[in-house]
Amino acid sequence: MIKSYHFLILTLCLFCFTASAQIGGNINAYGAVTAINSSGCSGTSIDVDNASLFNVGDFILIIQMQGATISSGNDASFGNITDIGQSGLHERSVITGISGNTITLGTTLINNYDINGKVQIVNIPLYADVSVDSELKCSPWNGDKGGVLIFEVLGTLTLNANITATGTGFRGGVANTNTIMSDCNFFNTLTNNSYYFNLSNYRGGAKGEGVAIAPTNRESGRGRIANAGGGGNDHNTGGGGGANIGSGGDGGENSAGGCLGYFPGIPGSTLATYYPQRMFFGGGGGSGHGNEASNGSAGFATDGGNGGGMVIIFANDIEGNGFEISSNGADSENAKNRDGGGGGGGGGVVYIKTNNLSSGYNVSCLGGNGASIDMKGSSDCMGPGGGGGGGMYMSNISDPSITIDLSPGVNGVILNGDGSCTGNANGASPGSDGQTLAFQEIQLGTPASGGAVVNNINQTLCTGNSIVVNGNTYDESNPSGSETIAGGSFLGCDSTINVTLSFITSSNNNITQTLCEGQSVTANGNTYDESNPTGTEVISGGSYLGCDSIININLTYEFNGIGNLTQSACEGTSITIGGITYDESNPSGTFTLPGLAANGCDSIVNVTLTFTPHAVNNINSSLCTGGSI
Repeated sequence: MIKSYHFLILTLCLFCFTASAQIGGNINAYGAVTAINSSGCSGTSIDVDNASLFNVGDFILIIQMQGATISSGNDASFGNITDIGQSGLHERSVITGISGNTITLGTTLINNYDINGKVQIVNIPLYADVSVDSELKCSPWNGDKGGVLIFEVLGTLTLNANITATGTGFRGGVANTNTIMSDCNFFNTLTNNSYYFNLSNYRGGAKGEGVAIAPTNRESGRGRIANAGGGGNDHNTGGGGGANIGSGGDGGENSAGGCLGYFPGIPGSTLATYYPQRMFFGGGGGSGHGNEASNGSAGFATDGGNGGGMVIIFANDIEGNGFEISSNGADSENAKNRDGGGGGGGGGVVYIKTNNLSSGYNVSCLGGNGASIDMKGSSDCMGPGGGGGGGMYMSNISDPSITIDLSPGVNGVILNGDGSCTGNANGASPGSDGQTLAFQEIQLGTPASGGAVVNNINQTLCTGNSIVVNGNTYDESNPSGSETIAGGSFLGCDSTINVTLSFITSSNNNITQTLCEGQSVTANGNTYDESNPTGTEVISGGSYLGCDSIININLTYEFNGIGNLTQSACEGTSITIGGITYDESNPSGTFTLPGLAANGCDSIVNVTLTFTPHAVNNINSSLCTGGSI
């Protein structure tokens, strides 16, 4: 019996799992919370944008993504956090009821959430044993929901592929590639130091997205947005890098040519002081400033990189097999010509709780790289992007077989110019390192005082397997039913478990074959021949479905053809058959003609020669002198 340590397990040691699953792609469902209603004896009621994606009995994560307050004056403090608010607060719960788009939770919330700060729920899939057989990822954050990959395994999690939330966090600033030419003059470039513009103003590149929502009409320009990088200001400066625990790096200046740019994007600031009670996406990098569009062609400024999302794993045992679990900030694409480059995204979060480690894995929460500028032989020196800051790793287990990389992203540089600035960063800088933090449990909401909990077990098993729920066995003869455990839920009320099983028949293969005498076949390491022509082999888990593979062997035998060659010969003569010479010294033997019998088997010829001596006659006669015969 497998004992669950799940934070929301409905009953203690009530059921056993014997099947395993294979997963890859996206496994989570997301709901944007539109209202949080008052709590009652049956838990909290919330409204979401689409409750049809969830089921009663689902475990969920509730998390607020944004909602911090920032300074909004047009000075160097723009974008600094003045109040973190509810941003990053999170907890776990279970769904006990669904009506329309209203979801009832089996817990009262321990945190206060502000739906104006983008609160979402994410289901937590629950597995017995599971293997990741193709890349496991999550839907990217879209401004309302997404960006979180979370699941739990009651048995063993086996990695045969990578797990990633790279670039699924807060979004990078989108570069303006439509401006044909800005009003460039020496005075403007010296004084274009505003910390914000509205998005329609070409004077500033777009800021990245962070834990604060950008004030209206202040979405572009060099000022940061909390952990998000600011966009580069006119003229052609680089965007600042996004941040998480590690700060982002500065964007680069435009230091040569007729239109200079001295006010690049300011990097996102660290959120380190708010961990570990909260968790955050990596901030988006700011975009580079652009103005090189021409009629019919876009300009060359590049977007800021997206921040890393979140990977949250609960598992009893992990067989990592050296695969990677990552939540990196995305790189900004290099600018292809004379415009500013975007900043890299901040690294995200990897959180792992496990009771045992069978083999290790590699963790990375890297900052994204800032964009370099390919000048295509020009003497201008446009601004590269700053690097993103590193993210956060947290786990209750430490082992030498686990490698951890929380490095920052590097800044971009100037490439392929014809002047002295080739290879220069022009003031662009890398981000700073992320951190590994001491482990802290993700909290469970306070159990409500009433309300039954329903959990569904829908599984496909191999023939002959079974599960036990509440002491009752469910198998092929009893594949479905419902169990009620009075007071058995973690809430102290009834727990109802609905069981629905389907079964896959073991794979049957027959080896029915006619062989020639002396031949054999080997199945599952055992030899079958004339003395052992039949049998059955069972290969446990050998079918492509993971069920048993059964091989039935039935052999019959054909006799080899036998012929006799008996011949008389004169002494002193010989014959050659099958490359062997037979004579008086070797008058008999056997040779084989492979496959030449009428039934396709060997033809065996027995050779026997006898030799006849030469005849001897005597002539005794008397002749007269001169006579002859």
